[in-house]
Amino acid sequence: MNFKNISYSCRYFPEIDRFCISQNEKSSTFDYVIKSKFYSSFEYYRYIPGPNLTLSQIDKYLLKYPCECCFEITKSCNLKCRICISDAVGTAKNMLSISKFRRIIEKNNFSRVTLTGGEPTLHPDLYNLIKTSSKKASNIIFSTNGINIGISFLHAQQISHFF
Repeated sequence: MNFKNISYSCRYFPEIDRFCISQNEKSSTFDYVIKSKFYSSFEYYRYIPGPNLTLSQIDKYLLKYPCECCFEITKSCNLKCRICISDAVGTAKNMLSISKFRRIIEKNNFSRVTLTGGEPTLHPDLYNLIKTSSKKASNIIFSTNGINIGISFLHAQQISHFF
C-alpha cells in the first residue's frame, strides 16, 4: 500500500499474534519481530514497526489501512463469567446481521478477523459469518467459552474446506 509516497507492507505473525509494518516486505521477518525492542518491551505492542519506522508512522498507516477487525456478533451469552469484559446477557436479540457484516468485510482487506460476543456460537448465522470472513481474511479468530463446543466443532467441519 502506498501512503504519502512511501510503500508499506503489513504482515501478520499468528504464532506470536503480532503484525509488522515495514517499508520493505523482506525486512518484516519473524526473527526481526521477536528481536525488536517493541516485542520484548514490558508494554504490549501488537504492531511492530519495521526498520526506520516510528510508532506514530504506524498509527497514521493503521488509520488509513486497518489490518484487523474484531466483531462482537452477539450480545447473548450462556455464562456469566466474572472476568468477562463483555456486557452480554442470557438471550439478547441484539445480533450483528449477516448483511451488515458482509458490507464491512467486503470493503476492507483485513489480515485478521475476530468473531466474539457474548458467546459467538449462539449467533444463528455463525456458519455464514465464518464463510464470509474466510473469503477475505487469512486469519480468523473465534473467541468462545467452549460450552457449545459441539456446535463449534460442527461449524469447523462445515467450513474446513474454506481454509
